[in-house]
Amino acid sequence: MLLRSDDAVDWRKVSTIQENNGGESFIVRDEDGRFMVVNRGALNEARTDFLHADPPYVAWSGWRVAHGMQSPNVVRVAGRLIAAGRRSIVDPPDWYKAVTSIFEIDPEKQTTQRLLDLPSGGDTSYCGMVVENDGSILLSYYSQHEYISRPDFRHGQRPASIYLAKLSVG
Repeated sequence: MLLRSDDAVDWRKVSTIQENNGGESFIVRDEDGRFMVVNRGALNEARTDFLHADPPYVAWSGWRVAHGMQSPNVVRVAGRLIAAGRRSIVDPPDWYKAVTSIFEIDPEKQTTQRLLDLPSGGDTSYCGMVVENDGSILLSYYSQHEYISRPDFRHGQRPASIYLAKLSVG
């Protein structure tokens, strides 16, 4: 749901963005005031929904891609929408793998293109992104990839490290 408050205490509903059991949404605002929401599918669903609305944000429409982008974050840089999030992959033999991936979103074509996978694995996610004055992106994320070979490794449990990457978008 999209909520609004004038005082950060009392909140009222503006609209329902999407009715599903997904979560981990990220809102991007265009220069013209349009909102785009990137919403991961439900846990273990390989899908991401891209929804948009013009002011007053009561009518939402969009598209879906058949890959997950969990805990998404999006920035606008050099006229492009760049997203980061966890991408889950299931590989035989029944082994769970996840990586932190960088995508470009094209709202006109209603597509995403995976640009690269960061060094990551195990429990990895929750990117923070800042666009620098030179157009590069500083991206922080956590990952367990350096610990996977340890005998005490447990997916989603300790340990994990925090990483900082600098990305150039050309």
